[in-house]
Amino acid sequence: MFQREVGSGVNRATDYRDLCSKIVGCATSQHVATVAINNGGTGGTFVIGDIVTLTHAGALLDARFEVLTVSAGQILTMRIQDNGAFSNRIASAVVGGAAGSGYAVGDILELQGGTQREKGKVEVATLSGSAVATVTPFETGGAYTVAPSASDTTVGIGPAAFAGDDACTITPTMTGMIGTTGLAVTGGGGTGATVDITLAETGWTVDDRNVNSRTENSLTDEKEVVLVGDATGMTNKPYVAMTTATRTSGIDDRYAISINGMAAHNPALALYLSPLIHPSINTSTGILQRGAYILCPENLSQEIDFWFTIDTFRIMVVTNNNPAAVNTDSGEYMRMHMGLMNSYGTESENPYPMMVGASSALPEIDPTAANQSISGMPECVAPTGQESPWAFYEAENSLWRDITNGNNLAVGGDHFYIAYPFGDLSRLSAITSADKIVDAGPIETFETWATVTRGSPSAKLRPIPGVAPQIFLWPINIIRRAGGTSSNSVEDGPRGEVRGMYFLTATDSSGNQITNFSEDYITIGTDRYRVFHNHLHTQRYQYIAILEDV
Repeated sequence: MFQREVGSGVNRATDYRDLCSKIVGCATSQHVATVAINNGGTGGTFVIGDIVTLTHAGALLDARFEVLTVSAGQILTMRIQDNGAFSNRIASAVVGGAAGSGYAVGDILELQGGTQREKGKVEVATLSGSAVATVTPFETGGAYTVAPSASDTTVGIGPAAFAGDDACTITPTMTGMIGTTGLAVTGGGGTGATVDITLAETGWTVDDRNVNSRTENSLTDEKEVVLVGDATGMTNKPYVAMTTATRTSGIDDRYAISINGMAAHNPALALYLSPLIHPSINTSTGILQRGAYILCPENLSQEIDFWFTIDTFRIMVVTNNNPAAVNTDSGEYMRMHMGLMNSYGTESENPYPMMVGASSALPEIDPTAANQSISGMPECVAPTGQESPWAFYEAENSLWRDITNGNNLAVGGDHFYIAYPFGDLSRLSAITSADKIVDAGPIETFETWATVTRGSPSAKLRPIPGVAPQIFLWPINIIRRAGGTSSNSVEDGPRGEVRGMYFLTATDSSGNQITNFSEDYITIGTDRYRVFHNHLHTQRYQYIAILEDV
């Protein structure tokens, strides 16, 4: 599924915790898989390019469709632009049967009944003594296929000082699930259009851990959640965790979401004791440390633009912390990936092609700065002697290895894993910085389409005669370098391809640098690839594209 929420409106993330909740809600919801016209509209004034919206009480995020063809102002065909996030959710709730004791206003309770990919939550609004009097829905409302029963039990999941007796029962009123035929859409230049849809699961389930009781930086209600992907056709499933976090740096507060991968998950253990967890969390103390973080705005009242692209194997997110700079290279674009890549072998040959990463290795970094610790998948750099925020799980050694193409914003460097085509796959002559960029060597790669020059960030596209030049998308491959000390070892080789993420050379067919391409898209066949600037970095590492998984 693909979902964007940009510009203005209630669906943008309001802060770092809301962003985390929306990632979970989108991943666990159903989405529009196909759309067809039921009624082309009675208004008769639709035009090609109109965007129409499908909403519902159970929509965490609305679906949107782009009008492709019309006849006499009525819609004939359309394509999915945003898949939406639909489920049967908690719309409201009352105390049913037992009110319990020991509760406080602001306590978060999780309903335990029904069948769901995400359990619904309520927040204690008022008390009668220390018993719960009234509650309000909290976060997403859950994602149910079978609704909870009347007077279902609850479990307190936050804040850390929660002292309730877990005896409070809740009776919810549900939104119901959206239908599939004759659904009204709004917007565009006409009226009265209806559509038929099919729905599909996005493919992720909360793995019995979605609490609001983490203590971090003196806050006692930070979020901690673990998701497991369906990974269709695979026995090994991707387990990923997110934790919200704050830091104080001088007079400024920092807000971030920690990204972690695991080879397995045991919800009975503290998260930091989970098997083979990515080391964003100290496995002795549970404190967040150097790892992988998606940075959010310092101003908690500033909304966040976001783009989600999710399949059953991985979740990718891009955010813009400076939405006033849309469609320019001045946006503060952050990105993250968590889950499995495309494997180059069978599951037994390559059991865990797991990669996690985000834009910063530390949560306390200023998200507006061109800091060494802010890195994207294109350059994968890190300060000298420190890990990058991108990591690959090496199954044969049961270790997380950082993916690093260089240090201190310089090219090259000797590391276990690199990201091709940016990193050092083979040295062609002396060890110089120019030798350490694969696409800047004295080579012609796939000579029918491009030529590159050593030491230059430019590449010139060479189109087929008579065909207009097109931007080439480089698949991103994670390459293991034997021992991390020599790039020309016979043991070097690819481990997997990042699913749906691509690098594009930031120059046109004449070698001129492309600018202000951010948030635009490239169309190849029926697929669209959304382009984003690589935060504040320029030239060869300027852009990356993600597949819109509609």
